[in-house]
Amino acid sequence: MDAELALASTGATTLVALMVTDAWSGARTRVARLLARNGEGREDALEAEWEQARERLALSAAPGQDASIEAEWQARFVVLLAEHPAAACELGRLVDEFAPRERGRRGEGGVAFHHSTVYGVNTGDGGQNNDFRF
Repeated sequence: MDAELALASTGATTLVALMVTDAWSGARTRVARLLARNGEGREDALEAEWEQARERLALSAAPGQDASIEAEWQARFVVLLAEHPAAACELGRLVDEFAPRERGRRGEGGVAFHHSTVYGVNTGDGGQNNDFRF
């Protein structure tokens, strides 16, 4: 169960991070298909939930808002994995494809902006250059 909980947690974190990026449009259909295994309902109902979550993320600068939404999705993924163990493979593939890459892999990385917070992955050698000339 620890592995399923870890996967559900990573899946939820990945899902919430994707919601505020352009990559979300490519991932949401696959996530909807995955959740349909658990009778989560029609895709249009999921789309409405996701839009509400995206609005909450966009409108709220309150600390912990991301954690609240992540907790909701983690709980859903835990139920999904408990009732459909085979779904772990698909969720794992989604996480592998869309989660930020680990450090040390050159040429890969991503940055997401949420209010004044910047989420990113450092894939270089530790050097950083900032140039803000307009």
